[in-house]
Amino acid sequence: MGDASTLAETIRGVPARVASAVAGANDDALRRRPARGEWSPIEVVGHLADKFEIWLARAAAVVATVGGTIDPYDQDAVVRDRGHQGADVGALLDKVRASCDAFADAIATWNEAALAHTAFHPEYGMITARECIELPLASVHDHLRQIEEALGAA
Repeated sequence: MGDASTLAETIRGVPARVASAVAGANDDALRRRPARGEWSPIEVVGHLADKFEIWLARAAAVVATVGGTIDPYDQDAVVRDRGHQGADVGALLDKVRASCDAFADAIATWNEAALAHTAFHPEYGMITARECIELPLASVHDHLRQIEEALGAA
């Protein structure tokens, strides 16, 4: 997916893409869940903020300690516990920007050797710090599609 600076710039572009996906949507549409057990568009926005925050912590831990273990987390519980369904969309978009900026700033300080450090992830097995960047980035397209489909159904 590229060198550290390319990865950082790609992450910096995520907030604009998320903001574009929800632009013009009314509050009811943002909070409507497309089906039981599925996230509303505003919850997906909050999840993206969470995802980049959590994966930054994971990547930083992998860079700092070779051979560690990455703890799993319950995405649904985090979305619920952080109250994204009732949150202000502007505040969540600010959180997406802040988490992406923090991630990009950190990546810019890591060299190729640091990006090659590995740790064990219970779902993915051994992964590198680079993969801790690429995995959340790879999910952005699907999450944006999830938002667009939910808003289209609303």
